[in-house]
Amino acid sequence: MGNLEWMNGQLLVLIAENHVKKLNKKIWTDMISFHIGNRMVSFRKNYLALITGFKMGGEKPIVPGEDNICDIWKRFFNGRTNVSRADITRAFEKFDNIHVQKEPIDKVKLVVLNLIANFIIGNQKSVKCPPMYINMVDDLDLVKQYPWGDEIWRDLLEKVPKWTQNIKKAIKDRFTFLGFVFALQIWAFESFPALRLANVCTVEEGRRSMWPRLLKWSVPNKTNIATLADAIFQNEEFEYQPMKPTEEKLKIPEIQELHRKKTVKLAKRSNLTLKHQLSKEEADFAIHELEKAIAEIQDDHEAHAEPTDSVPTDCNHKEDVGMKEQNGESAIRSLCVI
Repeated sequence: MGNLEWMNGQLLVLIAENHVKKLNKKIWTDMISFHIGNRMVSFRKNYLALITGFKMGGEKPIVPGEDNICDIWKRFFNGRTNVSRADITRAFEKFDNIHVQKEPIDKVKLVVLNLIANFIIGNQKSVKCPPMYINMVDDLDLVKQYPWGDEIWRDLLEKVPKWTQNIKKAIKDRFTFLGFVFALQIWAFESFPALRLANVCTVEEGRRSMWPRLLKWSVPNKTNIATLADAIFQNEEFEYQPMKPTEEKLKIPEIQELHRKKTVKLAKRSNLTLKHQLSKEEADFAIHELEKAIAEIQDDHEAHAEPTDSVPTDCNHKEDVGMKEQNGESAIRSLCVI
């Protein structure tokens, strides 16, 4: 995925250990909060859009379920309903040696399915792929239309609290993170400058303007826990930089709408008077007038926000986990909004 040779397991563990449980699951669904040092920081839904470029919002296309077994499902997986991540990876890696009738487009479909299986579902070999995803890749137009950003965000809201529970209950220093853990890692790279200064992550020349943002990052080395502690988790004066879209990316409808909703919510939470319901024109005008005030209160909001309540990896608290790319960079672009 980009130049991320290593998934930083220690970083993910430390982030998950500091997760703040939501008091009410019906509200605060646009952020996942963590209490780090003496500050409350939040990973937001609009950050996920900037990190992944995945489609959010709009009408969700109808995808056949397991009762409708598609052609690629029949040929490569014998129509079995319990297709595992390992089965998908095996079909992808041994594509040329599988003795079934094949078309050139089949390789593309398996690349996309392999991406979904390894980065969105989970990397446990036994984890099962939802039949809907297999049916979806048989029609690549459906893959492009599907709001993957919304799907991943809902999964993160559910999975992150479970990460914390698994860490607390674990007897050994070995944890399994299910869901799109890449998002949390990139959020940390983007938001904590100390990680870059400590050489935990880097941006190579020629990749600084890459989109989506997860493609620009590299992890040059394995990281020890002392480095992470000194940089952030035991540093009361760590710097936190909330992610912001560039003017260019604000032209993307999905990101523009997420940013607009976030700004209105910040205004409301900061006791700045807005009508309960605004037309788009009224909201845009109000946002324009409040931008300066909101910019001043945004960092304070990140530090004092009320607590709130995921593709995956096994993570060792003592040792980072190596992740090998499997055509991830080219495949991820097929899921992006641009």
